[in-house]
Formats: sequence, structure tokens, C-alpha cells
Amino acid sequence: MTLTATDFTDYRPGGEDQAIAEQVAALRGRIADKRFSDTEDAAGQQYVDLVMEGGGVLGIALMGYVYVLEQVGLRFLSIAGTSAGAVTALMLAGLDVPARAKSERALPILAGMPIDSFVDGNQRVQRFVDGVVRGLGTWRLGFRLLRVRDVLLSRLGLNPGHAFERWVEQQLAAVDIRTLDDLLRRMNAEPEGLRVINPKAQSSKILADDPLCLIAADISTETRARLPEMARLYYADWRQVSPAKLARMSMAVPYFFEPVVVPLDRDKADKAAWIEEAAFSRQVIARSEAEGKPWLPERALFVDGGVLSNFPIDVFHDHSLAEPGRPTFGVKLQLDVRAADVTSIGDFSKQVFNSARHILDIETIRRNPEFAQLVTFIDTGTHNWLNFNLEDKAKLDLFYRGAVQGMRFLERFDWDAYKQARSRISAGQREMERVAAKAGVADAVQERRFRPAGE
Repeated sequence: MTLTATDFTDYRPGGEDQAIAEQVAALRGRIADKRFSDTEDAAGQQYVDLVMEGGGVLGIALMGYVYVLEQVGLRFLSIAGTSAGAVTALMLAGLDVPARAKSERALPILAGMPIDSFVDGNQRVQRFVDGVVRGLGTWRLGFRLLRVRDVLLSRLGLNPGHAFERWVEQQLAAVDIRTLDDLLRRMNAEPEGLRVINPKAQSSKILADDPLCLIAADISTETRARLPEMARLYYADWRQVSPAKLARMSMAVPYFFEPVVVPLDRDKADKAAWIEEAAFSRQVIARSEAEGKPWLPERALFVDGGVLSNFPIDVFHDHSLAEPGRPTFGVKLQLDVRAADVTSIGDFSKQVFNSARHILDIETIRRNPEFAQLVTFIDTGTHNWLNFNLEDKAKLDLFYRGAVQGMRFLERFDWDAYKQARSRISAGQREMERVAAKAGVADAVQERRFRPAGE
């Protein structure tokens, strides 16, 4: 059957006396006077920024977390995500303006995502993917792999990804979002009476310049592409690009989907933009030009953003702010279990990939201990992120798991304690940036745009 939002919110797991909606209502009473942010609107709704991790079909758990936050009166001014987190972010961004709750509208859309139809390769490809999902033995799976080898070698991926991109386009078109211009205009609709109540964080501008961030990996330039912020590096008329194209970039799982190819106009490339936004080195560009060599490739190849950063918790974080006007809440799928027995070539390949995609985010959190107060881990149990035929019962369970962690997070989060931690850390951070600039090495560090009242 097709699950509705009510099916999720009225879900009552075995042994539970209260449905999810009833548990959230009780929570709302307990934390009615609690502060989570210094940014609020005329209706008293508090605003935060939101970052979501990728995780395939496990993404429905993200909606349980988001539902709980919305039900207690929290709203999102900036939203980010990678892969499945990017799709969720895009739906939340596009369905309505920031002041309105959207999780109950997004739930049936995301839960009804026709994932099996996204396998849009030929019949041999479909048989191979089915074998992977069902866990066929090594020999049978190896035989099927040989039959799709030519597709992989010629197209660098099994599935064109057209079906997925069309599906995203259709969902956004249904709410009158067809271009990035449409989407950003909706996200920049300022809530009535929006203000920052902390004078130390007060600013004339609260809305971020880049309220949406979908992470994709441009492997041709080794760039963690923050889209649409960096879309102008790749598209001349980037505001007319379909947001579905960015979702396709972020969801281009290596080998499963073909990479997204974007031709680069090397003659008209904006060097200053590549230096500032993609951390290209001025020295390397100058040397390439002196030698008559191109400093950009002919085309950019995008694969799943999780290859570089599956949980981009840092994208809205501005270290220069000792008194942020709002926090960035981050939600991760699965616990970070970092113990793997590598006993086969399959295990080896898997762990090489996992290590590469996790280490940047792990190091970011380790080096910024204040993030520990902002991040929620959802234990998704034994659910498989590649289970394209996820049953309704499993979807309800994932939603419930996300909702439970959302409730626990809201009860433990201490906004004042977080601000105190930020105040202690920011002074040291500013000194490091001053030393780096004086030493002439700041060119190798991405410059952060000042976000006055947020992170």
C-alpha cells in the first residue's frame, strides 16, 4: 500500500503505549519554554540550520528526526545534505517557504520513492543489480558482472540515472519549482518578524547567501562541490539549471550510476572563483599558464558526494562567530562503527571506499569538539541501505528510530552551553586564521563567507 503521513505519525511500535505523534505532543509540553536558537519569527518559531547524512534507503529515518523538530516549533533557514540526505534536503527546501512545516508533506513523497525503477540500465544490468541486492554467491554474481563489463568500461556506470532525475523533476514541478532561481526565491522568503534576540549576534541580515547545500564530488578537479553555491563554476546560466540535476550529481553512486558530465569552458573560466570557492592554488594556475598548459580539465565528472563528504556538518559553520544567532543541527544515519574484518578482495574494496568517504567528516568533528553538541546519531539497526524493496514495516521502523533520536536530542541540547563553548573556541580560531594569512598560506584554505546571524 501507499503509506500516508498519518501512517507514520500514528505508528505505535510493539509494546508502546503511545503513538509517535502522542509522544511528541508530550515532549512539546515538557520543553515548551526551552531555547534552541536566538533566531525566531513573529509566531515564536525558532530557526536552526540542518545538515543530513547520506545513506541510501535509510533516508526515511531522517524524516522522523525532522518531523519531531518541526512539531516542537523549529524551522530551517539553511538545509544541506549528501546523496539521500541531499534528496531529503531538496524536498524540504522546495515544498514550501521556511516558515512552514514540511515533513508531513515530504513523507509520502520520499517513502513512495520508486527506487527499483531507478535501475534504468539494460536487462543485463538489472539482473546484475538484482543479484547484488539479493546477495547472490560470488561465482553467480561474478558471471553476471562479466556480462555488464562493457557497460561499465564504456559509460563508467551501470545506470544512466535518467529515471531518478525525471522523478525529482516531477516532484518539484508539482510545487512549481523548475529552476534553481525558483527554488532559491522560495528559500529566501523571509518569515514574518524574523529577528535575532541576542544583541551580540544581531545583524541587519539573517538569511544566508547560500541557504541550500547539496554535496557532490567533482573527481576531475578533486573538488567537494557545494551546490548551488559553486554552480557558477560549472554553468554559465546556473540559475536556470534544474535542481534535479544537482540531486543527480549528489546521488551518482559510483558504478551504480553513470557520472554526471559537465563540459568546462576553460577559456571563460573565472579564475578568482575557482581560487576562492574551490581552493585552487594561484601558484599552480600561474605556472600552468606560463607553461601553456590548461589549469582546468575539459569536463567535470560528478559522482556521489559521499565519496568525499557524506556528512558535511561544517558547510554552514562560521568560526569567526563567537555568538552565533542559531546552531546547525546535524543528523547521521547509523552509528560510526569503525571496526571491519578485511578477509577478502570484496572486503578490501569496500573498506578502501568507506575509509575515503568517512575520514573527512570524522576529522572535521574531531577537530571541532563543539560539533558533538549538535550531532544526532540514528541507529538504523539491521536495515540495509541497498534494499530497494524496503517493506512498509521497515519504513515505519526507520521513521520511528529517527523520531526517537530527535526527541532525545531535543531534551539534552543546551543552547547556552553551546554558545559558551563557541565563545571559548572562536578566539583561538581567529588567531590561527590571522597567523595563516600573515604567513601567506591562506590561499590553500577555503575562504569562508561571513554569515552574520547564523553559523
